[in-house]
Amino acid sequence: MSQRTECGKPHASWIVAKRGYVTCEDEKRIVVIDLKSGRTVDHFETLQQGSHVLSFEPESRILASSNVDSGSITLINIDSGDTRIVDLAAGSEGALTVADRIWVANATDGSISIVDPGAGVVIGQVDSVCRFPIALSQDARAQVWVACFASAELVSIDPDSFVVQRRIRLDQQPLNVLTHPGRQLAYVSLPRQNAITEIDLESGEELRRLDVGIEPDGLRWAPRVN
Repeated sequence: MSQRTECGKPHASWIVAKRGYVTCEDEKRIVVIDLKSGRTVDHFETLQQGSHVLSFEPESRILASSNVDSGSITLINIDSGDTRIVDLAAGSEGALTVADRIWVANATDGSISIVDPGAGVVIGQVDSVCRFPIALSQDARAQVWVACFASAELVSIDPDSFVVQRRIRLDQQPLNVLTHPGRQLAYVSLPRQNAITEIDLESGEELRRLDVGIEPDGLRWAPRVN
């Protein structure tokens, strides 16, 4: 593939080995960046509108891009460049790799699609999850939690049965969720409060609220600094 550097509206990123991958929403593209030099070295075309959030399935070497305006997911083998598009539902946004499957939150449709990245097919669908499911994270007990913006709640789904297990009401609309890798805690970004809230997933109670910058969104764990 030839190098293409245009990326007027970058949104999400993912790192695999020594390369970074960034979605470019307006260009329907993922640019590939060499992390040592900081230069764009390659690109993949998603061929869909609003390429938004990335998730990576290491066994199949497939990088998935949710496409919010097309209601789909683009599956790209980062070694061969082979690309496959799977139609989902309206507003495909949040994406998460669970075991060897990719879960996608269809925000406008209010559903979750579970995709087999190797086969390129939908193997499960959870309808009427909530109003505007926007982000996903898996907790220490393997349950998948969904941040629901419009209904202001967290919803847990069993990864085997695809059945909704619990609902935790929030007092503000969440934009993203990140669960603790070893404890039953979730960290939820609240853009209208300029804050991050820490939620006990056992009791559903807020433990503390952290004031951060304006309209927080994406959440990631950073390596420990000694």
